[in-house]
Amino acid sequence: MKKLQSLPNENLSWLILPIFALILMLPFLNPEYLIRGHDTELHLNRVVGFVEAINSGQFPAKVYPNAVNGFGYGWGIFYPPLSVIVPGAFVMLGLDLDIAFKLFLWLTISLSGVFMYWLVMDISDSREQSLVASLLYITSPYFLIDVIIRSAVGEILVFVFLPVLFRGFFSLLYADRSKSYWIALGFAGLAYSHVIGLALSVMVSGVFLLLNLHRLWDWDAIRRMVVWSLVALVLSSSFLVPLMEHMLFHDYNIENMTDNEFPYQMAAYPSQIFSSEFVFNMSSPLGDFKEMPFTLGLISLGILVSGLLVFRSLIGHKLAWFYLSAFFLFGISVYLSTILFPWRQASALVFIQFPWRFLIFSAFFISLINGWIYAEINKNQIQPVAIALLSLISLVAIAPLLDIYVHEDLYFKPRYGDYRYHNFMEEKGHMYNVTFMGGTREYFPLGMEMG
Repeated sequence: MKKLQSLPNENLSWLILPIFALILMLPFLNPEYLIRGHDTELHLNRVVGFVEAINSGQFPAKVYPNAVNGFGYGWGIFYPPLSVIVPGAFVMLGLDLDIAFKLFLWLTISLSGVFMYWLVMDISDSREQSLVASLLYITSPYFLIDVIIRSAVGEILVFVFLPVLFRGFFSLLYADRSKSYWIALGFAGLAYSHVIGLALSVMVSGVFLLLNLHRLWDWDAIRRMVVWSLVALVLSSSFLVPLMEHMLFHDYNIENMTDNEFPYQMAAYPSQIFSSEFVFNMSSPLGDFKEMPFTLGLISLGILVSGLLVFRSLIGHKLAWFYLSAFFLFGISVYLSTILFPWRQASALVFIQFPWRFLIFSAFFISLINGWIYAEINKNQIQPVAIALLSLISLVAIAPLLDIYVHEDLYFKPRYGDYRYHNFMEEKGHMYNVTFMGGTREYFPLGMEMG
């Protein structure tokens, strides 16, 4: 029987990812209600504030008039705007708030997969490897935790722009340097997405560049790196400049967070990282957030271990150092996410609040590595059937996360609320008319009393 050697409609194979993203949106398909994650109300409140600010004539929208009992507050100064611009635009086009938010989440999942696909295409020129890496990326448990359980829209956007940033690094160090402009777009996208995510990305990028210093140590490479970094600063200046002005000349709670015990308490346990909530309860919650499994996923870990079968192939590979660098950063990011790291002594890192945020990078790097391992194991033999099988296995592996729409007692009990825009505006409850500005009120002036 003749074997198929490539996917059908190869130039459009990346369109599988937005379709797959619809399956991952299963918990949000209730047409009437929206799952209430940890930060859902907070970010819906920001969307409402952004729309009100634009409608009042503010541009750019920096002060959201709905905050602090209707007094208004500078959410647009302190929190990057991309996560409100997109759903806010949908609202202004006539969509209800809940539908706009769901559409935003679908776009972020889709673009995370598509941008990862394009990165791996640049690396491997293999559509099969690109699809595998992308599917593993958007089905990584921590990504779905951010989407479904945490509603951490800023971190979700970090998943979108991290492949863009590393597409630029790869072009600069290993491929066509004329395409290194992706560095500017990646950094700028991160700046407009999540401040802490940007800071962590800069740290991880610094380590990656140090590991590849032998390739960066070239005048042309250094010049391009500096130029595109400066371009990123210019592109993101409309957000970063006002933010830095306030941080330099005013005192906010975030600048006085010195409790080293808090990040230690928020760190994951190794058993939670390397096992699964879904099998034998080996990853039973040990920290304060009992609804959050921190596993990297049995599928990803299984493929990673199977890399031992093809490790010899890596030795002579032209991109051996790139993949080894990715593996090193994967290991470091996992280590930093756990209590094994001395968080009680790491005062300089208190600002990140939750060490588990390093799992963003763990998911990114393990997906890159596993794409190559899967392709190498099936070298010249990867079939569309194999891709479909991996997709099915990935869905089975993360099915409990998707299942919360049906089984409300799984992980946490979702609290549904009617978040349609007109109802949200009329609501006199917790989010709209009181001083709630985030769980730790990190951007309130120091000493401000809560109402």
